[in-house]
Amino acid sequence: MTVSRRSMLAGAAAAVALPGSAAVIDAPTAAAELPVTKVNRIAWELAHAMDEWCADIGYDGKPDSWKAHVMPAGQTEWAVYFEHLPASRSLREPSPRLLDLEAKWKKARAAEDRSCGAMAKAETRCRTMKPEAPARPKPDHLTEAQLDMTLRQHGDKTHPVNVELAAFYADEKAAREAWSAECEAIEEASGLNAAIVRHSKAIERSDRALHALLACPARNLAGVRLKLAALEEHYGMKHIDANGIWEYLADDLSGPLGA
Repeated sequence: MTVSRRSMLAGAAAAVALPGSAAVIDAPTAAAELPVTKVNRIAWELAHAMDEWCADIGYDGKPDSWKAHVMPAGQTEWAVYFEHLPASRSLREPSPRLLDLEAKWKKARAAEDRSCGAMAKAETRCRTMKPEAPARPKPDHLTEAQLDMTLRQHGDKTHPVNVELAAFYADEKAAREAWSAECEAIEEASGLNAAIVRHSKAIERSDRALHALLACPARNLAGVRLKLAALEEHYGMKHIDANGIWEYLADDLSGPLGA
């Protein structure tokens, strides 16, 4: 290799320290990062990233707890997977928020049951107070007279049989309307109407409490079991596909579960 005066002067200038600074010395090209160094560096990056992730998916201000499993990618199909650790919460207990919502739903459900019992008593009381429905069968002589009438006579409103029939139907309608009015008064006086309104409102409150429970995310299988038990009691298993209920459970199952 030929060394010129220009290259020698350039090298000498690079070695001269500037005032107030350290001498600048050309360093050889940095060596490639060793595999073990790279693994340790990335592992620590993952550890700090998991701190952020666990804090992000935590609940009640507490981070969740997960463990990463990382294996050589060339040795297995599932080189990376994550395992939930029960350290941050028990897998056997639903979250405090779910338990609180369950208690509120049970309270609303008990109120609904009481209102149903009160309504049943009011219905029994009302039924004993109501008079029998008016029974006014059409007189036999009118039925027989109609059979003997011609089509033209049937259409003649002034025909004596039709006049008598019209009077009979008017009396029958008046009697039924009077009976209905009396029954309505009894339903009001017996407290049945008020009991029905109270029961309807109790059902609405119970349904709202249940859906609040279902909408709260279950972060472990204990929470999902709690929801299923509430559904079975509230609707019966044959009805749990209604009201978008499976959408709530799908949200649970698509998120991190402590299983």
